[in-house]
Amino acid sequence: MMKCPTVGHNGGNPKAEIWFCGIENGWSGDESGKGHMKHNMELLKDPNHKTTYDPVPKGYFIALRKILKTLGLFDSDSNDPNDWFYKKAKFYSVNLYPFAFPARYPTAKADKEILELTGIKTKREYMQECDRLRCANPKWHELHKNAKVIVCFGKECWDDFIWQFSKSDREYELLKEDDKSITERTTSIELSLDNGNILILCPHPSSIKPRLDIDKLCGHIRRYLTK
Repeated sequence: MMKCPTVGHNGGNPKAEIWFCGIENGWSGDESGKGHMKHNMELLKDPNHKTTYDPVPKGYFIALRKILKTLGLFDSDSNDPNDWFYKKAKFYSVNLYPFAFPARYPTAKADKEILELTGIKTKREYMQECDRLRCANPKWHELHKNAKVIVCFGKECWDDFIWQFSKSDREYELLKEDDKSITERTTSIELSLDNGNILILCPHPSSIKPRLDIDKLCGHIRRYLTK
């Protein structure tokens, strides 16, 4: 079963004041990401796992790279994400869930690779493990408590983000809901959780493409960062 609360991370510095959180590793199911998925799942079994970056397939995190550069958190011209996610970075990048499960309904069975590497048999077991690793794990809450702002990509899963980051009972205060959309289809939502974390819930990165969208999102983020 899973033992490491940081599994599913992309890397960076968990002590940074800004975190970026996605839903799950989107490349888990394609051929180019097989090695990453196996590497990530191996970490699930290691209770002494140290926070380091995982190998990331090239071509991902394009929107995140633009956001980091706009915020002044990344000044390299490298297109390889493995050059960004190092231990002393000015940000941390993680996912709600360690890897993409092949189906959504609770009784769905895990594929052979997931079963062999983790012992997890169904989607329900997987969600129970995620709850044990994150929501019910003091080490996880200790890790993210100093983050001033957590930018969450995938606004449609906002309850999941609150579930994993809130201290208890999903308590939060609505700070701001953008009256004008970051894109034509979506808005950003800013919440203050019961533990002091600020969540900025925004669209999936694939929706954040125009330069104006990125500038607007970064304007929201800057209000909460150290001057």
